[in-house]
Amino acid sequence: MRQTLTLFLSALFLSLVFLPNTVFASTQIYFSNTPKQVEEGDRLSIDVRVSANENPINAVTGTILFPSELVRVIAVNKEKSIVNFWTVEPKLLKDKVSFEGVILNPGFSGTSGFLFRITFEAKNDGIVTGK
Repeated sequence: MRQTLTLFLSALFLSLVFLPNTVFASTQIYFSNTPKQVEEGDRLSIDVRVSANENPINAVTGTILFPSELVRVIAVNKEKSIVNFWTVEPKLLKDKVSFEGVILNPGFSGTSGFLFRITFEAKNDGIVTGK
């Protein structure tokens, strides 16, 4: 009995460790229009998109970091998003935008699913990149 329990727990642990890498390997959240050179006062819009080539996805979550000494967020637009229900609306917290949402059945499968757009205004000259 003890040997069976040990074997079961070992198998469960290994599946939890290795399963996420195989299931989510083909899903990627990415940005349009970066990196970009800006001058003080310039406005820059960046689309946050998702690519899910092998398996449909039904949820997204993330945190986007940006250089707060270089730009400030002036707008977040979710219009025409593939997300049906936001559990955490895209929101600004210091130098990051956090988000979490659900895509209803059958989910999203494709290379350029629009999540939302962030519009920045440059506070200084430099190159804007997102992480």
